[in-house]
Amino acid sequence: MLNNLRQKFLRNIAVIAHVDHGKTTLVDSILQQCGKKVSMDNLALEKERGITILSKVTGITYRDHLINFVDTPGHADFGGQVERVMSIVDGVLLVVCATEGPMPQTRYVLSKAIHAGLKPIVVMNKLDRTTSRPGEVESKIFDLFCTLNVNESQLSYPLLYASGRAGWADLTLNGPRKNCFPLLDTVISEIPPPKENEEGPFKMLVSMTETNPFFGTFMIGKVNQGDVLIGDDIHAIGPNGVKEIGKVSKIQKIIGMDRIDIEKGIAGDIISVAGVKGSVNDTISHTSITEKLDFIPIDSPTVTLRIRQNDSPFSGAEASKYTLAALKKRLVEEAENDLALVVKDGKNCIEVSGRGELHLGILIEQLRREDYEMCVDPPIIVTKEDESGNILEPIEEVKIECPTEYANPLTEAFLSRLANFIDQEEFSTTHTRLIFTIPTRAMMGFKPTLLNLTKGNITIESHVASYGPYKGALQRRSEGVVVATHIATCTEFGVNHLEEKGTSFVHPGVRVYEGMIIGETVIDEELLINPGKEKRFTNVRAAMRDDNIKLTPPREFTVEEAFAYINEDELVEITPKSIRMRKKILNSDARLREKKDKKLQENK
Repeated sequence: MLNNLRQKFLRNIAVIAHVDHGKTTLVDSILQQCGKKVSMDNLALEKERGITILSKVTGITYRDHLINFVDTPGHADFGGQVERVMSIVDGVLLVVCATEGPMPQTRYVLSKAIHAGLKPIVVMNKLDRTTSRPGEVESKIFDLFCTLNVNESQLSYPLLYASGRAGWADLTLNGPRKNCFPLLDTVISEIPPPKENEEGPFKMLVSMTETNPFFGTFMIGKVNQGDVLIGDDIHAIGPNGVKEIGKVSKIQKIIGMDRIDIEKGIAGDIISVAGVKGSVNDTISHTSITEKLDFIPIDSPTVTLRIRQNDSPFSGAEASKYTLAALKKRLVEEAENDLALVVKDGKNCIEVSGRGELHLGILIEQLRREDYEMCVDPPIIVTKEDESGNILEPIEEVKIECPTEYANPLTEAFLSRLANFIDQEEFSTTHTRLIFTIPTRAMMGFKPTLLNLTKGNITIESHVASYGPYKGALQRRSEGVVVATHIATCTEFGVNHLEEKGTSFVHPGVRVYEGMIIGETVIDEELLINPGKEKRFTNVRAAMRDDNIKLTPPREFTVEEAFAYINEDELVEITPKSIRMRKKILNSDARLREKKDKKLQENK
């Protein structure tokens, strides 16, 4: 079938939804019912965090049709992955949780699809939950579409009711609930087949790339014109013209989770081609084609990280890749495939800009797992200027759902961080929904505070909504830090002494060095402590007392939490085994001299 496919039997559809609304589970159920392997979330970080990070393509055969599903991220930080696949599909499958309803990031991703003129199908998922409220959510979905400037065809969307976990989808709320085939029938009847030109020389816009140890780079995209055969002469056209000339060495499709070799790719189908090396948004075409295909522009970055070579005393001890050159090479490779990522040279550093702290945090976490180590400065917000030269900063819309008793404390917490209160809605007898706008920089590191304030009973969703006037200085951290005085191995006695001064970030047995941040104190100043100090025993009774030391588990940080915690004079040291925070200047005397010199300069 795959080698004799006709365009009218093709359907290309993107699956979009908010984080954890069940789109990957729903697609997995469809694959399983069509006799294919699961799961589409196959990146280790995706499984750990329960979110989709990379866009992935898989196909299924159903009723003589080939349906290509593109599973896309549901978090706005990975919107770059969403935007670049809009040009390869002809419709979208919007999955919405029947309890939570459409969320802010649902609106963000859906708006990209609507702007691209794609036909939507809506699936209200998780109807097996006792908390589902289909009537209310259906109204909210309609309201969402009405705010997105949709055309008449897009507003007349089919609505299906489903449970991805239970493996059913129906056209009515009280349907038979047997399988997901009604959804596949709807895709075939409602989503148009591709309309790409079947005549003329082969052309394809690269939407994704994958590296293969035997065939080099596989370029994934929808064939925009003509067809392509093994052995055809092709070239890659980049922003500056032809990059590389070669011959097609391999053509593949992904059916379920299997890679299938095919002899020919036809216009409108989503395929993988090997033979030349191209990047995302390059044009792969027959050598007679000289013009590059247009592509959907990517939204600009909002956050920048400065990445430096690790110069701590532990440099090279926990990683094999630690030079600035090695880091730059890897980051440039990543930027070729992730167009929302911008990599530039800085002063003794590499400046990496992305769509948010999660986007960049995932990148750094991935580098850790590839045996890289580095030091990273505090995040910098990417600002703009208006026509009058005024500074504009990214402003996020934040939607909070929490027990009503926490509404007032949360409002106070937001207002203390330069936020504006927008709306409050009691959507049940016990829970309230709050909406704020707040500068992106004020949201960094704020989520743990909100979780503590509500004892974890909170749902926090945010996306960059606009740019607004710069709102002034924001204090990053009110607490002081405890700093190690020299290289040592932490002891129970030393950590106990640290806990008497505040909160510990280390436990006995951990190696520390001079200038490393090992704890937090309520006093807004730097406190120097030797956590490796041993207690001198003078008698048996003293030794017995030491055995009774009870230590509190240390506070641990994720990559994103550490970025948000540090001040301008501090760095995050990241290795495959550790996340440490440290002072930029490790020696305490040198830090004191630098502080005095800075004051003298300010007083001149």
